[in-house]
Amino acid sequence: MIVIAVIIRLIAMALLPLTDTTEARYGEIARKMLETGNWVTLWHDYGIPFWAKPPLSTWVSAFSMKLFGINEFAARLPNLLLMAALIGLCFYMLRKTAGLQRAWLGATILSTMLLTYSVSGTVMTDISLVFATTLSMVSFWYAWQTGDKRWGWVFFASLGLGLLAKGPVAIAFAGLGIAPWLLWQREPLRRLLTLPWISGTLLMCIIALPWYILAEYRTPGFLHYFIVGEYLSRFLIPGWQGDLYGNAHREPMGTILLYWASGTFPWCLALLGLIWRRIRQRWQPAETTSQSMRRYLLCWALVPLMFLPCRNIIPTYPLVGLPAAAMLLAIYWPHPDTRRRLLTIGIMAMFAPIVALIFSGITVFNQKLLPKASQLPIVEAWEQMRENDDNPLYYLDKRYYSAEFYTRGHTRVIDNKQLEQLEKQGHGYIVILDHDYSQLSPSLQAPLKPVSSQPPATLYHIGTSQDGNADKPDNS
Repeated sequence: MIVIAVIIRLIAMALLPLTDTTEARYGEIARKMLETGNWVTLWHDYGIPFWAKPPLSTWVSAFSMKLFGINEFAARLPNLLLMAALIGLCFYMLRKTAGLQRAWLGATILSTMLLTYSVSGTVMTDISLVFATTLSMVSFWYAWQTGDKRWGWVFFASLGLGLLAKGPVAIAFAGLGIAPWLLWQREPLRRLLTLPWISGTLLMCIIALPWYILAEYRTPGFLHYFIVGEYLSRFLIPGWQGDLYGNAHREPMGTILLYWASGTFPWCLALLGLIWRRIRQRWQPAETTSQSMRRYLLCWALVPLMFLPCRNIIPTYPLVGLPAAAMLLAIYWPHPDTRRRLLTIGIMAMFAPIVALIFSGITVFNQKLLPKASQLPIVEAWEQMRENDDNPLYYLDKRYYSAEFYTRGHTRVIDNKQLEQLEKQGHGYIVILDHDYSQLSPSLQAPLKPVSSQPPATLYHIGTSQDGNADKPDNS
């Protein structure tokens, strides 16, 4: 089942173009990093720094494109590999404590949750954060249980990676999972002294601090925006207006629960079934797992509840707790020793891959849907029409990161006044949303000749057409 799910994910990664806005934005930031050769500053646009995220996910995507070329598959590949490593960590933890069969079950559950499956093949920052957080939680567990300082150093190194993946929130996530468990277990806090705090903290700083210092030095103001804006104002101020790169989300309090349920689907249904079993009869976990470990996983799984009072959240926020939730579900799952139970696992495991396959097929083969997700069809039409024209592809009042990615940054957003100047020059191509075109004055509409209609936008040639077909939009 895992093999089939991976194959379907690879097909979708290769077929689907980068989609606006989030995925194409991070793909274009990585492409700009590769183009400029600047591996310190992330660029929102040429000359405009991107202060919202640290560089780890951008580094791996840019490096992958350096190896395999600038394309969507290369941009997405690192996140798929990070997800595989994350699942491997959970498999290792379950294998040691619950046996091989439940380890495979946990890996199947985690890899086929709707949220983890969908983001594993996309260009986003969340997978690098969840990998770092999972590594920190697994390494802390073994450092605590074995007293092996090597696990302690892995714990601090993972915190350093977390700082490069998403920032201080990585340390907060680890603390919010570990601290309640220590209090619940009434573990002697003096055992914390066995961790390599001095050498470990030094290792964490060596990994993360150089980039933060260089980032502030290259673009002063980064630290204030990143720490105060992204990690205080964003969560404490509903509808925060200080976001330089997007819009704040204003969701009802408690929305994180809805995001958790949809992100874990369909396995959340299995969890409800196990709770019902607990009501009817005793709910027995795997015999080899200790109560201490189950409590540890529960505290870790509940970390996303920190977002309960927050209103400025997005659907990926539950990710940090899903590895622990998958392992807990595998531990408490009735022993899969009957055909009925194996069939149930198989059906639930194939839900997300089948949804992904259907979505990919509809998006790729339905030309009406593809332009709404990505500007690739528009860019392909422009490439065919422009011949040796070195002018950029213009967009009226609308920025598309996917267009920037597929034109290698050869786009420009203009307003009505600049459009008027272009029309006086009488050459070039521009993309205008159909709704916006209807709002243009007749004098601005007159020189625009449609050459490719890709709803909800159309590609226009500015000025007199060079061939008789240019006045007829190409709907292909």
